Amino acid sequence: MLEQSKSHLSFFSSSIFIAENDKALKSFGLTELLYFKNIDSFETEFSAKQHLGLIILDLPAQKQDETLAFLRQSETFWLSTIFVCQASSLSTHLANGIWSEQSKSLAEFSETRKKQLAVNSTLVETAVMKLLSYLWVFKGATLLPAKSPQMQSLYWYPLLQAWGIKPEDSINWLASMVRRNWLEVDSLVNRVRYCQSCHSGHLNYVDTCPSCQSIDIGLKASLHCFNCGHVAAEHEFKQQIGLGCPNCSKPLRHIGVDYDRPIENQQCNSCFNLFVDSDVVADCMDCGEKNDVNNLIVQSVNSYKLSANGRNLAKFGEKFNSFMFDQAEKINFTQFCWLLQWQNNLALRHKQEHSVVYITMENVEQFIQDKGEKVAFSLFDELEQRIAKSIRLTDICCVQEEHSLLLFLPLTPLAQLPKIYQKLNEIELLQSDKNIALSIKALPLPDKSMSDDVNMWLFEALEQARSIEF
Repeated sequence: MLEQSKSHLSFFSSSIFIAENDKALKSFGLTELLYFKNIDSFETEFSAKQHLGLIILDLPAQKQDETLAFLRQSETFWLSTIFVCQASSLSTHLANGIWSEQSKSLAEFSETRKKQLAVNSTLVETAVMKLLSYLWVFKGATLLPAKSPQMQSLYWYPLLQAWGIKPEDSINWLASMVRRNWLEVDSLVNRVRYCQSCHSGHLNYVDTCPSCQSIDIGLKASLHCFNCGHVAAEHEFKQQIGLGCPNCSKPLRHIGVDYDRPIENQQCNSCFNLFVDSDVVADCMDCGEKNDVNNLIVQSVNSYKLSANGRNLAKFGEKFNSFMFDQAEKINFTQFCWLLQWQNNLALRHKQEHSVVYITMENVEQFIQDKGEKVAFSLFDELEQRIAKSIRLTDICCVQEEHSLLLFLPLTPLAQLPKIYQKLNEIELLQSDKNIALSIKALPLPDKSMSDDVNMWLFEALEQARSIEF
């Protein structure tokens, strides 16, 4: 069941070839690779900590996809360089390409990149770490969606599923990565509309009567007599010779002079209403909800690549903020706490007044799910613009969490903050939609109770502060 050669490719610590036979192995001149006939036997040959530099697959399509999914799910092999000898459904999403003469140099490049990785699960959650690592290690790699008509979402990301992100959660998860400025859209693949009730993409668009909403409608050829104004089906105007009005008996010889055809060319067979345009209803095939097409949830399905911040995080291990305010200085949370302590001491000595403002958006994930990323991003952009107009070059910004912002406003007493509140309160979506809430808390400086543990002081002070909610 297991056959293996005596040596390895010299530029890898370990390299394997998995195929049902060694025909491709010999044709590609890869006889130095360890050869396995199936996925079941080779994993036991390697310890959990052993690195596999290169894996080449030559398997039937379905078995190859299963093997690719297994390898990317594995904690041992998820970042291995994997090439296939022939394409399969998931090879574009889970493999690094089809083996060719250039593959060796690409694999060597990836090995070099792996040694330079700085991001790890202590900086970010595991799935984020894996995606950032994967896109940075493999030259030109992008995260591609796969089409699946069987799924409610219609599209899914095989790599994300291998790392524990469910298909129904992937769009919101990726939107979060874009908001953190770690990913950026590579290209728009499709735009999908989902049921507002169950979020399924299995929709049937049906023409209905605008009067009674019946689907039993059809085209209706009718005529309009100019002499008496009678409107009826065309067959009622037909006589033995030519056309004549069945109401006033006037012969109808010339269209536009004696008669015309009404604009209303459709009729409901239930209420007999004549109309021009039908109403379109999106009938959900999963939950049965009849959706107004204007209320469907619209989501863009994109391919993604690393942003500049994502590359820096992968290479240098630095955590970058997602809010970008050119008008103010931006620092990390540790620096922010140090600044607060320093400014608090200065304020006590020189009798100055400062403000610390904490702004957070609540129920963001649910909002994105209910309204779609386009609407959500519009709200986030408007929020950033409102805040940007309210802060100055001397103000300090710190993004503590993904949807939370800390501001230090020097020489700004609490009495001046209502101007900021008013600008934020003007955001239309915050007023009209209950799925998202903007909460603002403010603390005055100086505070004699501030301890050396500024982090703990800030947390406790914000917990006790009254929230201004919109």
